[in-house]
Amino acid sequence: MDLNKSFVWDSGFRRLRYNGHIINLSAQSFLFPNILDNDNVVVLDAQINGQLPKEFNNEQMKIWRKKGPLGKLHNVSVYITLSTQRLDAFKVISGNLRLPRDNSTRWNSWYRMLARALILREAIDTYTLMNRVDLQEDILSDEDWAQLESLIEYLEAYEHGTLACEGRYSTAETILPIMEFLLEIFEEGRHKHVDNPFLGPCCQAGWDKLEKYYNKTSESCAYVGAVILVPTRKWEFFKKGVLWKDKWVEDAQTSVQKVWEDEYKQAEPTLLVPRSQSYQNDGKKENRFKAWSRQHIKVPEVMDEYERYCKEPVMEMDLDEVFDPLGWWQESTQQKVYPNLSKMALDLLSIPAMSAEVERLFSSCKITITDRRNRIGIDAVEAIECLKSWLRENNVAWVDEEWIDRWVAEVEAETQKGKGRVM
Repeated sequence: MDLNKSFVWDSGFRRLRYNGHIINLSAQSFLFPNILDNDNVVVLDAQINGQLPKEFNNEQMKIWRKKGPLGKLHNVSVYITLSTQRLDAFKVISGNLRLPRDNSTRWNSWYRMLARALILREAIDTYTLMNRVDLQEDILSDEDWAQLESLIEYLEAYEHGTLACEGRYSTAETILPIMEFLLEIFEEGRHKHVDNPFLGPCCQAGWDKLEKYYNKTSESCAYVGAVILVPTRKWEFFKKGVLWKDKWVEDAQTSVQKVWEDEYKQAEPTLLVPRSQSYQNDGKKENRFKAWSRQHIKVPEVMDEYERYCKEPVMEMDLDEVFDPLGWWQESTQQKVYPNLSKMALDLLSIPAMSAEVERLFSSCKITITDRRNRIGIDAVEAIECLKSWLRENNVAWVDEEWIDRWVAEVEAETQKGKGRVM
């Protein structure tokens, strides 16, 4: 490699955004549309969640109360969990069920809290009446409950979108489809509830945030490239699926084509050495019939790999069938047919949609390396984590049955020898 070669680094083109972060920002805007638009997580958390003091005082409760029914529900949840006595009293009423608390560090916690609250509505109403001295202004009315219930449909969509981009098999090809899925829901919601003073602004704020970041995906072709390199989607996903405008498709095609030609496509196709030439080099005389046959075979036209891939029909599959595009490109057939395009596909489809899986791996390592195991070497940690991963996927067996059979046979043979010596 030439170390003197100059590299042009376009940070905007190479930057890919964390999809879970985008979904979370949109969800927060949906829940609290009156808060100023701010994409800084620290500032946003301070505005929405605040800093809870050791004692949840009246001033703090007043701040939350201004945020509407969600703020009241938050006050009730925090009030219950501030002492074990209150929690035990609530569990007696709720059938031993807890009311989860919203958490700024755990995404979709508002959805889980609200979903449980709707189930425990009667218990929450009873508890707030029993503690009306402290929770008089946080008692939820029928209108409040109706507004909370109207939010659950949209929070569930955020939850499903987040789950869809989690896991080791969810890569960059899911980012645009998930955003399209959410935009479609909130596009319909903002028109459907345009006259609703509560839900209308929520849907509009959620849509605005998604639209803002969706437009930013045009800065890098990796998002589109990952989608079109899934053989079950290709360009038909944008032309016939989500119905992109012709100008958008043309710009995206130009961008992907440029990356293919600049970074992956070979300057000249690899030429095969003629069989007759190889025979001459070996000093052997070639069969004349085979030489005649080869001359009468039509040589296929050399076509660009990317162009050939795009012209082939979209792969059809059952809707319930799970398809692994990364595994498809790793197959030997694709490696031979598309030697260079497969490299581009593996590069793009190896980009995770979220870093949650990597963070789980760090957490798993922390569990492995305890205070009493702090001298475990790097190789041992790597081997342990690989075994744990393989075990979860049922790709490794703890016991080799053939080895056990051999071991049992050897033990029995030694036992028989011992008995013979005693006799």
